[in-house]
Amino acid sequence: MAFQGDVGQIGLADVLGSIAANQLGGTLHVSSERGEAWLAFEGGAVKSFSRGVNKALTAEEVFRNRVPPGSEDVDSLVKKKRRTKKSWADFAEAQGAMGADQFRGLLSAELTENAVEIFFWSPAKFDFVPGPPSAEIFGEEFGVVLDVNSLIMEAARRRDHWEMIHKVIASPEDVFIRRRPEPPQGLSPLQQAVWDQCTGSMTVRMLEKATRATRFATYDAVSELVRGGHLRALSGDEMVRLGEEHSRASRNAEAIRLFQRALDTEHANVGVREKLAEAYVKHGEPAKAAGEYKQLAHRAQEKGEALAAVGLYKKAVACAPDDAAAREKLVQLLRDTGQRADAASAALGLAMQARKMLLHDRALSALNTAVELDPASKPAQELRLETLLALGRKTEAVRQLEAMADRASGDDEKVTLFERANKLDPARTDLKQRISDIRSGRLTRRKALLRRLVWASCFVAIISAVGFAAFWEIKARIRYDAALQDVHVQMVGGDYVKALDRLQEFAQSAKWTLAARSADAEAKSIQEAAIIELNKKLSRASEADKPAILAEKELLRMWPKKPAPPPPGPAGQ
Repeated sequence: MAFQGDVGQIGLADVLGSIAANQLGGTLHVSSERGEAWLAFEGGAVKSFSRGVNKALTAEEVFRNRVPPGSEDVDSLVKKKRRTKKSWADFAEAQGAMGADQFRGLLSAELTENAVEIFFWSPAKFDFVPGPPSAEIFGEEFGVVLDVNSLIMEAARRRDHWEMIHKVIASPEDVFIRRRPEPPQGLSPLQQAVWDQCTGSMTVRMLEKATRATRFATYDAVSELVRGGHLRALSGDEMVRLGEEHSRASRNAEAIRLFQRALDTEHANVGVREKLAEAYVKHGEPAKAAGEYKQLAHRAQEKGEALAAVGLYKKAVACAPDDAAAREKLVQLLRDTGQRADAASAALGLAMQARKMLLHDRALSALNTAVELDPASKPAQELRLETLLALGRKTEAVRQLEAMADRASGDDEKVTLFERANKLDPARTDLKQRISDIRSGRLTRRKALLRRLVWASCFVAIISAVGFAAFWEIKARIRYDAALQDVHVQMVGGDYVKALDRLQEFAQSAKWTLAARSADAEAKSIQEAAIIELNKKLSRASEADKPAILAEKELLRMWPKKPAPPPPGPAGQ
C-alpha cells in the first residue's frame, strides 16, 4: 500500500511506526530543504539507507571510515575483499581488524546515525512505495537491520542530547584545548581519544575523522569533556597565536584552520586575514590566497587607503595571474594614484592574460589604456597591433603602423613600419610614395631643409630684436645727454628739484633702457649731494633765510613724492 504526506501533519515517528506495525516492505522517500533520503524496509525493519542514485550507505564506506587503520593499506584491503565471497563483517574478523559482531555494531551505529538525521527535517514531505527496493538507489545488501521502535527511541534521546551539545559546540569548526596537561581518570575509550587529540589545532569536524567515530558520538564526547571541566574552547587571540606557531613550524594546514576559525569569531580582523593569505601561499593554495588578498584590498579601498590597496592587489595578481578582475582593479588603482608607468605595465600584463584566454576585446581595451599611459611602449604598441589584426580591424592597424612610423627615429625602422602598413592596405599609394621618399633620401633632405629654415628664422628674429634694442638704446642715450645738459644748467642756478624732475621725465619716457637706469642713478646721486649742500647753507644762513632753505630741503627729501596740496581756504570757498 503506497501512501504519502507532509511531516507537519504526520510525524515521521508515526509513519515509521505504521510501517513496522504492518511489517511492510518497500522504500520510504523523505525530502526537505536539507536534502533527500531513502530508507529501505523489509518486514517492517530498516535495512538500508541512501541519499540518491549511487549514493547508498555501504559496508565498504563504514570499513574505510570507521575501522581503525592497521599495518596494511585500506585500499589494498578493499581490493582483497572484492576477491573473496565473505561478508564485510567476516572479512574484518579474518583480517584481524575487529570481530565480526563488533563490525556489525559499527554498521548498526552508522545506519542509525544516518536514519536518525531525517527525524530532525522539518518541513518535509514523505512517500512510501511498497515492493523490493531499487538496486540503483541502494546497491548491495548492507548487512544489518534496525528495529524501528529502537530507532524512534534513539531519535528522541538524541533530540534532547543535541540541545545540550549545541550549548557547548556552536560550530563544527570550533577548536578545543585541554585545561590541564594531566589526563583525567574514568574516561570512555572515545572520550580518551578525543582528549588526546585536543591539542588546540583540531576542529570538532577533524576530531570526528581522527577518532573514526560517528558525528553524534564525537560531539557528545567533546561536550561531556567540556562540561566535566577537562576541555575549553580556544579564544580568538589564542587561535591566532597558535596559528602563528604552526606557520613558523611549516604546519600550514593547521595554521590555516586556526586562522579561519579566528576569522569566524572576528570577521573584520585584517591582520588575521593577511596571515591566512600568507599561510595559503605557503601551503600551495595561491588561488585561495588571492581571494583573501582581494578582500583585504577591497576593505583598504573602502577606508580610502589606496596605496595599501595597490600593494594587496599586486599580491593577489602574483598569487593568481589568471585573475583578470584583480588585474583590472590594480590598473585602475595605479592610474588613480598617479603611478602611470606601473599602471601601463599592469595594463600590458592584463592584455597578455586576456589574449591567452582569447578575450581579444578585453585585451584591446587594456592595451588602449597602456598606450595612453605610455605612448612610447613598443611592446604595448606591437601587442595592440596583433590584437587589432586578430579582431579583423585592418584599418585601425594601418593607422597605428603609420603613427609608429612617424614616431620612429631611424629611416630603416620607418621603412619597415610603412611596408607593414602597405601590406595590410596595398591600395594606399601614399604609403608607397613615403617609402620611396625615405629610400631616396628626399624625406631626409626635406627634414634637413626644414630644420635649417627654422634655425634661420630664429636667427633672423634674434638679430632683428638685438638690432632694434641697440637702435632704441642709442636714441635714448642721445636724449639722456640732452637731459644732463639741462640738469647741469638748473643745478648751477640752484634749482635742484627741477633738475631731478628733468631726469625723472627722461627715465619715464625711455623705460627698459640702460640710459633710463643711468638717469635713475644720477637722480639719486644729485638728491644726496643737494641735501648735503643745503645742510651747509643752513648752518651759515641767517634766521630770515632758514625757513626757505628748510622748505627746499623738505622738497628734496620727499622727492619724487609731491607734497599734499594745502586745504582750501576762505577764498576757495
